Amino acid sequence: MRLYAHAHILLSSVAVVAASPSSSSSSSAGPAAALRKDNLACEGNTQCYSSLLQVAKSASKPGQAEFSAGRPSVADDVASGGTLLQSAIPGEKLTPKIFVYELPETTEYKGETVPIKDMGLCEKFPPDSEEEKHCLFGLPLAFGLRSDDSVEETALKAYDVSQFSLFNIFLASLSRHPQRTRNPDEADLFFITANANVTETFSQERCPPADALVGLLPYLNASSARRHFWLDPTVGWGPHTCDAFNSKSQDDSSAAQLLAATTKMALEDRASAPADDPTFTSEWKIQLGFRATPSAENLHSIPYPSILSGLSQEDIRVWDDFLAEPRQRRHLVTGTWGPHGTAATMDMRETLQKQCEESDVCEFTDLEGRRDITNTELILDDKLHSTFCLEPTGDTPSRKGIIDDIIAGCIPVLLSPLQTRLWPWHIGHWENIAITLEWPHPNVIEYLANIPAREVERLQENMEILIPRVTYSHPGSSRPTDALETALQAIWMEVM
Repeated sequence: MRLYAHAHILLSSVAVVAASPSSSSSSSAGPAAALRKDNLACEGNTQCYSSLLQVAKSASKPGQAEFSAGRPSVADDVASGGTLLQSAIPGEKLTPKIFVYELPETTEYKGETVPIKDMGLCEKFPPDSEEEKHCLFGLPLAFGLRSDDSVEETALKAYDVSQFSLFNIFLASLSRHPQRTRNPDEADLFFITANANVTETFSQERCPPADALVGLLPYLNASSARRHFWLDPTVGWGPHTCDAFNSKSQDDSSAAQLLAATTKMALEDRASAPADDPTFTSEWKIQLGFRATPSAENLHSIPYPSILSGLSQEDIRVWDDFLAEPRQRRHLVTGTWGPHGTAATMDMRETLQKQCEESDVCEFTDLEGRRDITNTELILDDKLHSTFCLEPTGDTPSRKGIIDDIIAGCIPVLLSPLQTRLWPWHIGHWENIAITLEWPHPNVIEYLANIPAREVERLQENMEILIPRVTYSHPGSSRPTDALETALQAIWMEVM
């Protein structure tokens, strides 16, 4: 059944599921669900977060030995200052004041007009208008789902958000951030609102020269450089990442040296797409014409915007509460992708597709040529009705689908160790929310069918806790545990 905008979907209480005990239910309303709800409600109260640490300890459940031996629990991760929940108790030091550079679209440099910022396309719309909301987060989707214990549908909302929209989201959010300051003397962090990527124009000519950009950043110097941050809303590598973003500390230009010392963010970094990995980088460079893998210094990977990004806290709470209710999923495993990527990833996808199509408990959806509904609608339908979601690599190691897996309560199945290096500020220990398999694997579906139900429940409860942390709030309504605040806190802790 397809998921259309404003369409209703019923989850049958007698849906066909795998015989394995792991697929009998997507989740249960246990202690972790209570923790997840409280996590949303704390709203920055220090005492509230302190109490969560004790709740987290009672929420953790040991898994079966084969799957969980030696793994840190959610409680251990939180108590040790990890990254599944708040990396630390919010306090005065984790609320940095932010200066947002108001850069022009162009500037005169060496007798020519050069671009500085033309990615902020959403700035032309009035703040908080429907036009701005759709520009930032895409068109709204509304649909209904029903749990096993309910005769009524739950109305759920989501956004068809673009995978490369983070620059506009950060720009709008930080421009209206309660900790924004217009006094550079009291600023802790400085946001550089310049082009770091030109994917939309496919021309390096739209990139700002390092000297021209530094000339517009009067508060950037050797001592403040690390406290300046900017982002590439894509994977951070390839022919469309600007040279200034990739500046090196060994460059001859003093302007480039300053930019090299700044803090940078993208969807991937040098750990998740390392230059010395022969399986991926050689093929990507040859087949896709990419230069080296991510080369920017001080680069950190942050997650894609999820389908819940931009929603109100109440809408997210409704989604959260629904996932916490017992509900059968009609598929044990789902795979949703199109045929693209390097030769190695194409082979991986074709083999996985064949394994899926030969199994009665796996549903495969080919996105090639699907334009009757959006990919988001197709993906949501699959993920909400499955226990495990296959996530092979594509053009690069990361996939937006991994984040949407977490939102939909579908356990990500990662097929590359590089994927477990993604988004450490926000995810931390991937073994707490995902299954990672070595590739090639003789029978992925059979392996997943034999994972104990208790381990499935553990992973699903951990994903529920994580939802706020991988969701970017609507500008002006950020929460202390959302994706943007997590990144800001991590930057501040890095440079303190």
